[in-house]
Amino acid sequence: MTALLLFVAVVGVLVCLGCLVGIASPATLLGVVRSIISRPGLGWAVVGVRFPIGIVLILAAPASLFPLMFRIIGVLAILETLVLALVGRARIIKVLAWFADRPANAVRALLIFGFAFGAFLVYGTGVV
Repeated sequence: MTALLLFVAVVGVLVCLGCLVGIASPATLLGVVRSIISRPGLGWAVVGVRFPIGIVLILAAPASLFPLMFRIIGVLAILETLVLALVGRARIIKVLAWFADRPANAVRALLIFGFAFGAFLVYGTGVV
């Protein structure tokens, strides 16, 4: 296993853990996300982390179990970074507010997909 695949597996585990927190308590997860986004520098740092994760996914793709999917997800992560940078913090906050207004079970349902995504990343590295 390469260091890149190990990094992707760690990212997948962190995604799963974050989603589990949100499934257990959507209000807690949304509060944490709001507090991060409300700090100007930290919000952009979170957006900026997606770009290197996308690069790592692309670089790790050949050694993964699903090279095409890892490449696609990596490209989407990079594009997402660009879109979030263009959209700006004010609109991101509006989308977050809209998301927070959804019923708790709807938020949980979306987080189940997020958990499945994190699990896919871990599985795709071949760690499990």
